[in-house]
Amino acid sequence: MQPLAEYAARVQPPPPFKSLLLDAMPPIVFPDGTLVVAGGAGDYDGNVPGLDGSDDKGHTWDYLAEIARDPDEDVGRITYDRLLLLPSGRLQCYMLHLTGRRDNVIVMAYSDDGGYTWSRPKTIVRWGHSPWASLSRQYAWSGARQHGVRYRSPWPLQLRDGRIVVIFGRRRAPFGMGLIVSEDDGATWSTEAVIRADASDGDLGYPVATQLDDGRIFTAYYFMEDDGNNFGGTRHIAGSSFRLA
Repeated sequence: MQPLAEYAARVQPPPPFKSLLLDAMPPIVFPDGTLVVAGGAGDYDGNVPGLDGSDDKGHTWDYLAEIARDPDEDVGRITYDRLLLLPSGRLQCYMLHLTGRRDNVIVMAYSDDGGYTWSRPKTIVRWGHSPWASLSRQYAWSGARQHGVRYRSPWPLQLRDGRIVVIFGRRRAPFGMGLIVSEDDGATWSTEAVIRADASDGDLGYPVATQLDDGRIFTAYYFMEDDGNNFGGTRHIAGSSFRLA
């Protein structure tokens, strides 16, 4: 397989778009060896997630299908697309839906034909069951943003026991990292759980994650803590490890 930087350079935006945003998610490999990647096409900011495929180990790529599109493109966009291939063959795409009329939500769409057609994106987080509401905001620095979006950069991971974990950054106080879990291949989702809530501002997120040999989940992410440096503290890469009950 081509290294990430090499295959990313070969994937081109579909007409009439001028740019393509590929994030750090590795390509999905199907049992026959073909590959797919998700990328956001757009004129500038990559707000229309689509799927590209390769059947020659990443040397050439073809645009296969549009995954999702915001119904009101003038004010909203769908971004941070992340793929997950289930043992059943269902291909899922986890995304962040930023809208102009309300806050933002994490959504998921799926395909049962390898990515040629997709379901409508469905919201997988919910209001009214927040563990964040009762937490202290004491870690926020005095200049922290007060009205940021809640969710950022979802990262899906399927565990060896079959459960799916989606880790995300929370960019509204209390700032930190959270997760949701599905035990039925994404049909239903748990309430949110807090990994940590001690960031000094919402300049955080972009997690990656894996399951360790002992069953723990390890996630690394961009983070900030008020350590006395300017602008709320030093930005750095941090990590957490934990187990699900």
